Amino acid sequence: MNPAIALDTKLDTKAEIEFVLSSLIDCWNRHDVPALCAYFAEDADFVNVLGARMQGRTMIEAQHKRLHETIFRRTVLTQVATTVRFVRGDVAVAHMQWEMTGAEAVPGWNVPDPRRGIFSYILVRHDDGWRITAAHNTDTVPLVLQ
Repeated sequence: MNPAIALDTKLDTKAEIEFVLSSLIDCWNRHDVPALCAYFAEDADFVNVLGARMQGRTMIEAQHKRLHETIFRRTVLTQVATTVRFVRGDVAVAHMQWEMTGAEAVPGWNVPDPRRGIFSYILVRHDDGWRITAAHNTDTVPLVLQ
């Protein structure tokens, strides 16, 4: 059992989820992909900003490992704002706005610095804590309409 995921009787349920999300940021910034992916359920689904779907923690971890060895190796992720809504006592939807600096250029993709986006998470409470069962990441793209 990962102690960072364990339920803490001193925290309320919303604080537990906020702790998981802030821990994700910490893991990202340390580029500790196994610790990052420990917050995902074994059968989790993850859709990245390019629309690629990863199924299962093993695939999510493999993809993030590759990214953190290449274009994200110098990134710093910042949590800007978070909301949590409970669908029921053991299921929550969380949205986390983020900013990222330090991403390396990718041919054909004009990535701003800082890059901004929003994560949508569905979390389920398990015996040993909250796990992400689904995640969808979306870049925030400022448009100027005339």
